[in-house]
Amino acid sequence: MTTISHVQGCQPSSMLDYATSLLASNSTFTDQIHRMDRAVDAAMDTWQGEATAAASARNLSESLTASHIDTAVIAIAKAHSSHGGVLNLVAPIR
Repeated sequence: MTTISHVQGCQPSSMLDYATSLLASNSTFTDQIHRMDRAVDAAMDTWQGEATAAASARNLSESLTASHIDTAVIAIAKAHSSHGGVLNLVAPIR
């Protein structure tokens, strides 16, 4: 159970730092996904038939999953940034 002393000891600015770090990591993640897309596209230039269809379907599936992860991570970072900012404003009022 959360106690008053625990809440008073919290540092809201750490939420802002976490949001910044999370967005930086997410940027690295999305860069890697874009590289994967380009690599699969380049590889499929030399493939034919079922191999091309399977790679294309898999790449689309992975890209959609990555897009969902990206959206969720951005929402989490925005929530931490927003709430951390508000808590940072009221923290000195204690």
